[in-house]
Amino acid sequence: MSAEGWKLENIGVLLWKYTRCSPEKKKYEVIFSKDNPEFEELSKPHHLMLYSLCEEGGWKKEGQWRNMQIFSNADEEAEPLVTDESIRLNSIRRAMKGSYVLNNLMVFVCTLIVFQNNFNRYLADQTESYLWASIFTAYACAVTAIMLVMYGIWVRLSERSIANGGSCADARWINIVQNIILWGIFVLAAVYGILMKESMFKIISLIVICFLAVGCVGAIPGYMKGKGVSKTANILISLTLGVIILLIYVIVTVIMMNT
Repeated sequence: MSAEGWKLENIGVLLWKYTRCSPEKKKYEVIFSKDNPEFEELSKPHHLMLYSLCEEGGWKKEGQWRNMQIFSNADEEAEPLVTDESIRLNSIRRAMKGSYVLNNLMVFVCTLIVFQNNFNRYLADQTESYLWASIFTAYACAVTAIMLVMYGIWVRLSERSIANGGSCADARWINIVQNIILWGIFVLAAVYGILMKESMFKIISLIVICFLAVGCVGAIPGYMKGKGVSKTANILISLTLGVIILLIYVIVTVIMMNT
């Protein structure tokens, strides 16, 4: 992207934002922090020391998303920030434990609670709206479970590769599976629309509301962190509000399904 005249400006959950700049060839490196910047600022002494050492080596921080920090160097022959693949894997595992794994577990717990609530209501009154709400939340639970399983598989493949003198395993297959899973949401929504003979507007609205709910849940940790909330309190508040938001989402979708 840099060579084509695009500079990284901001990294979001779903999109990376770039701005126009002069084409420039750079070398990029990614390192992972063991701390989770979603719940606390990366301003500890060892973080500051890392930034100082990177600057001395000509590495400039370009962006950050959660534990992942991106650095660039105008010298394409610059020494890599991490040369030992086992150290790279260990740093990734420490980082993912406090971010990717933790976040997916939080989402899994939230959706599991909501699924149990939906399914119990369906068993009580046998309404189709709660049946479909149960199906959608069950799908969400399955998605987070699949994400965690794929990450575990990648770690095992990386360990085997490094043990044989190679590098960390290629993770592009995970992106492919994730895209298939995301498209599965639209397929499930389409099946619901066909079977229930709903309008396309209602289906699109349900999908948009779903993404808004997930986006709100994902934005809570960053907002709490900006307010100076401690890490432990942030996790507890994020989990509690996440369940509440998802329950509200279910109520709204059930009302829409019944209208």
